[in-house]
Amino acid sequence: MRTQFRLLQDDGHKSMTVFIHGYLAIKNQDEYQALVDCIHSLQLPGKVYFVYWGSGSFQDVMTIGTVAGRAGAIALKAAARSIPFGLALEMAIRVASFIGHFKYYESRAEDLGKSLITMIRRRVQHNRRMPITLVGHSLGARVIHTSLKTSDWSGLNLKNIVLLAGKTPRNGEDGEWTDCLEDVSGKVYNFHSNDDSVLGLTPDFEECVGAYRLSGPPGKVVNIQTGLGHTDYWDNLRRCFESKRMPTYTRSKRYAAPVYCDRCECTLSVLSDVLHECSECGLVFRYNHEQEKFHYSKETPEPLRLSCPHCDDEDGDLFVQFSGEYTCNECGETTTVKRRGARLTYEKPCADCDGNGFVECDACDGDGGYDCPVCDGDGELECGHCSGDGCGHCNDDGERDCRRCDGTGRIECRRCDEDCEVKCTECKGRGITFETQVGSGGHLSAVCCAPSLKPFR
Repeated sequence: MRTQFRLLQDDGHKSMTVFIHGYLAIKNQDEYQALVDCIHSLQLPGKVYFVYWGSGSFQDVMTIGTVAGRAGAIALKAAARSIPFGLALEMAIRVASFIGHFKYYESRAEDLGKSLITMIRRRVQHNRRMPITLVGHSLGARVIHTSLKTSDWSGLNLKNIVLLAGKTPRNGEDGEWTDCLEDVSGKVYNFHSNDDSVLGLTPDFEECVGAYRLSGPPGKVVNIQTGLGHTDYWDNLRRCFESKRMPTYTRSKRYAAPVYCDRCECTLSVLSDVLHECSECGLVFRYNHEQEKFHYSKETPEPLRLSCPHCDDEDGDLFVQFSGEYTCNECGETTTVKRRGARLTYEKPCADCDGNGFVECDACDGDGGYDCPVCDGDGELECGHCSGDGCGHCNDDGERDCRRCDGTGRIECRRCDEDCEVKCTECKGRGITFETQVGSGGHLSAVCCAPSLKPFR
């Protein structure tokens, strides 16, 4: 298989990170995508490359076992059915075949290491001062080690080296590692584990950097004990990079990562420290990927929780960030809220008029009129000229029509309208009153969709 130098992402930052996998790392497309997803979870700045090389497959190993089994069967017949001898021979063939298979790909890793700098130079082009970080797992660490031994990196800015369960010797000849690290301007982070049983079964029984501490120039090499198995590093890649002993790790501010909205919990793809607005609930915010925290300011204040004034059971909540109209998810009613700092002034249906703006006229009690107070509703009064004896003024009846009510005995109410209602004095006919209260914190705990694991110390 031809080696492929694949670009996974590029956010425009002037830096380069190169990942190199190890022995039998990828057997199908699903495993390749899972490994790439682990790299994406780091959200690294700059150009991120993945060196995909033919490091063997499990199909090759199974083929070795089949051939060894057939050889053992032939050996049984040749040895006059000596079963112990045949089984021992079969096992020896299996082991020898596996050793040969592993050593072949170990030599391929060394060949790749000799050509690694050439592939990187093609992509750096004229920007030779671009910081470069090399990350190798298992035999990928051997690729890096070989490149440091055989290539001249002085013309490039090789910043940091990250070794994950490295299958490469920790004790070189004549201070080999010390000489290798002369061109590294930063540090070498060696993630090793005493629980790595795979490195203990290597055919040459060499002491590998993935199982032991790496010695090197003071301040140049940082050894980090992980306690992981040999194949667990990719799934725990983010934990390794977030180690407190690896402060050089930074996330890209231009990398869009999924987070849960602080208000409605829908999934959003956001850039770090960039103003965003949720398409579902309208929340305006900034999010910092490094801190995994929502940030609010004067221009984008933190949302406050307000109980819906229309809900009788007070189950509905409004999350108020700016002055405006907000609709309750429980009752569907819209409330206009004016926000000033933490004080929320909102409209509420008037309790006196039930939100109608009008109440029954208290002057006429809803009748549209009332009995004339002058004639007590009779419509007539005793004639003042004759005291009721009868005269020309009263047509000898002794009574005359009441001038106040024109003889009807009723006076029409001038305060109310035709519906016998008047404006509510509490809300002045608006049907709403304004109340002010201090809103409570309405945000949820900041949650990033990517898993947050405890980093190695």
